Amino acid sequence: MDGNAPAACAVPEAVYTVAEVAQRLRLHKSTVYRDVESGRIDAYRAGKGRGTIRIREGAFLAYQERAVTRPEVAA
Repeated sequence: MDGNAPAACAVPEAVYTVAEVAQRLRLHKSTVYRDVESGRIDAYRAGKGRGTIRIREGAFLAYQERAVTRPEVAA
């Protein structure tokens, strides 16, 4: 054995709903839905029919960084 842990032991990435993302960033849910539809936040649908929108932690963190970081305005 080479001492490396098998890939199956990796911790799964957290997944959030639109409501959870909106709450964490203090945004309205419609803002998050709009950003999902426009592609500003990477998301997928889970379940039957249209499904519910899910946002992976990595996509949430990238979106959070963009939402918090605003370009400086010249004075």
